Amino acid sequence: MKKTLLIITVLLLILGCSKPVEDSTLINKDRLMYLPDSDSPYSGEVFTNYSTGEKEYQGTYENGLLVQYSYLNKDGSVKEPINGETLIDRGGLLYEVNGQKPYTGDVFELYKDGGRKYTGSLKDGKEDGLWTSWYENGQKSEEGTYKDGKEDGLWTSWYENGQKSEEGTYKDGKEDGLWTSWYENGQKRGEWTYKDGKKEGFVTMMVTANVRAQLDPCG
Repeated sequence: MKKTLLIITVLLLILGCSKPVEDSTLINKDRLMYLPDSDSPYSGEVFTNYSTGEKEYQGTYENGLLVQYSYLNKDGSVKEPINGETLIDRGGLLYEVNGQKPYTGDVFELYKDGGRKYTGSLKDGKEDGLWTSWYENGQKSEEGTYKDGKEDGLWTSWYENGQKSEEGTYKDGKEDGLWTSWYENGQKRGEWTYKDGKKEGFVTMMVTANVRAQLDPCG
């Protein structure tokens, strides 16, 4: 009996002393999340912070699976987001079922297994602020900001293996500035410059060895 109690006490001390880790440091391997350089699926707490330092998100993993999470206001209180599937589109604006005004607040949607599908926020019924979406395996698929219902600012997308696929900026809902894309193996694919949603200036394309061989009949 004493030996059992000692083991339980040690385990509680270990878990109690383990520190939460930044959520983005975890790596997806076959739909389970791991710490870098670890061979065991991660169990423990994760977090992300606002740019001003306050905790924005906290979650708990067990054997590599997310089992609990919540989003926080800057004062530490838990946010109560609305499931986006329950909102109703009226003339291009989103409302709660019995809402008289366009919805303002946080929204989310989950996959059938409970994993996060997307999170974001609405202002007066339109997308506004940071939006993030995930693949079913838990890997982030896309992230960017909206302003008054239109993409505005930096947007990044990833392949399902975690490799970045495309990155660039929007202005008032249209591509604007430098955009870069990558192949799934991480090799840069090309760069484009946009102005008001249209390509302009010099376009740089990077051709892989396999594609180059197909284009060059002389080998």
